[in-house]
Amino acid sequence: MGKNSKALKNGKALNGREIVLQKGKSYEISTLGLQKVFPKLKLRYIDNNISNEQIYDGLASGEYDLTIQDDNLVQSALGYRDDLKRSLQASVKHDIAWAVAPTNKALLKQLNIYLKAQTLTVKGQSLIKSQWQQIEQNKTVRFVLRNNLSSYYIWRGELLGFHYELAKRFAKEHKLRYEIIVAPDNVSLIDYIIEDKADIALGFLTPTDQRKAKGISFSRPYHYASELLISHQSFPEIANATEIGDGELHVRASSSYWQTALMLQKEATQLQLIAVPEEQETESIIGYVAEKKYQFTIADSHIVDIETTFRDDIQSLMSLGEPKA
Repeated sequence: MGKNSKALKNGKALNGREIVLQKGKSYEISTLGLQKVFPKLKLRYIDNNISNEQIYDGLASGEYDLTIQDDNLVQSALGYRDDLKRSLQASVKHDIAWAVAPTNKALLKQLNIYLKAQTLTVKGQSLIKSQWQQIEQNKTVRFVLRNNLSSYYIWRGELLGFHYELAKRFAKEHKLRYEIIVAPDNVSLIDYIIEDKADIALGFLTPTDQRKAKGISFSRPYHYASELLISHQSFPEIANATEIGDGELHVRASSSYWQTALMLQKEATQLQLIAVPEEQETESIIGYVAEKKYQFTIADSHIVDIETTFRDDIQSLMSLGEPKA
């Protein structure tokens, strides 16, 4: 951004701001991923013939608000310009490569030898450490979780929760110290990984294309859950989605439920989709359904199982698709 531009305190501050981008650039994927999470973020496509220097001039003059570029380019520009400043990290670190004609095997071989010698090793020691190597070196792994019954909570002075137990077990098996970081909302579970505030996010996260586009890697699935349409217990039973009628469906925009809700709307055409605040847990949203403040929501089957062990004022109307990892 330009030196005089309003700083971004966090990812949420992107709502209402505008990113300029060029079609087909690798940054486009990161930008589209950000817009999925922050739907009020505006995108502005500019001509591909506009050079980096022209983009920098536009940022400095205020013609452009924000853009995304690789860190090495930004660092280079800051070396000779004082009218720009860097802001948030837009994605995890990714590889950059040289492209070689597929028929030129000899050049490819020599390039790989050169790059390995120049950029990866000095006096036989690797300069580039993987994230896992850094964790081993620090002997500490940082977990980010949410405070809820299915992840991490305090009961009678004792720390409990399925993901908390997973974190402890993982750290113990690898002889590491562990830090537990509580995310203020569900978007931050992903943001903390991207911003290098945590190493591993735990929280029944469904692998989605939008999340993968931001550079997030996922473990092997350790659980599969059906997504259920939830209503108050007094709502009449339905045979299919067309019988839902008019009503309001409340879910978080950043959750995998949002895409499921959009698909549901194709059948339940009178259903209105409403985004709830990102800090609202699924359990809290279910509570509002129980109090009849919300009419419908979507929740994973395991969350509903936990909730129905101590309440009988909600019900699952139908399952929405196949179980997801």
